[in-house]
Amino acid sequence: MMILRLALAVAISAYATAQPASTSSLVTYIFGDSLTEVGNNNYLQYSLARADFPYYGVDFSGGKATGRFTNGRTIGDIISTKLGIPSPPPYLSLSQNDDAFLSGINYASGGAGILNETGIYFIQRLTFNDQINCFKKSKEVIRAKIGDGAANKHVNDAMYFIGLGSNDYVNNFLQPFMADGQQYTHDEFVELLTSTLNNQLTVLFQPTSHFHFLLFLYQKYQNRARDSSEQIGWSSALSFFFQHYYYYILSQYIYTFCLLSQ
Repeated sequence: MMILRLALAVAISAYATAQPASTSSLVTYIFGDSLTEVGNNNYLQYSLARADFPYYGVDFSGGKATGRFTNGRTIGDIISTKLGIPSPPPYLSLSQNDDAFLSGINYASGGAGILNETGIYFIQRLTFNDQINCFKKSKEVIRAKIGDGAANKHVNDAMYFIGLGSNDYVNNFLQPFMADGQQYTHDEFVELLTSTLNNQLTVLFQPTSHFHFLLFLYQKYQNRARDSSEQIGWSSALSFFFQHYYYYILSQYIYTFCLLSQ
């Protein structure tokens, strides 16, 4: 927990240093999975990955479930508080005419991963590709509201938070009934993840001349392996490849970033 807090503090401080004194106009766009979701899956009728049950949210403002997969705040909520801005609402809660499009949006969805097949047994969720497409639609709404020039500046000056990675293992590669775990070796799978993420970040930020975002890549592995003799090897190997390849990607894209290992 101390490492997490330190990483957040360093990242937020680095970002704040690069910004004007006032953060009143700061806009954040959040992408990710259940660790950052604030209720998108509540709007997906057939999703099996939902947090709208009693005891979720008991320590959150109001004491009721909001779609957050926690009893309290998400990492995105904490970052927003530290930056002195409201936590963005879930994308699927907004109408096309909603002015909230100009104040930041949360696209995160429980069960989501870098790969489209990750979490497929949850029936409905917004994969990272889905979230990127939702962001594209958001930009069209913003352009319609304030014009092309102002919209481009708006998204260029925004802060982006991306938290992904755990579900691609927990709800894909390490599940014996999922094809990826049978089709790829662990290093091949990491190469698949990193090349896919590389392409996704290119699509997400290609039109943007400059940007700031925090990328949290969660290295979480289930407490089991295909046999006990592989347990230590899997964890250490996956950790090595995650760090090696993701640092390569980060060096190309990221202005401000944190790499968290849990």
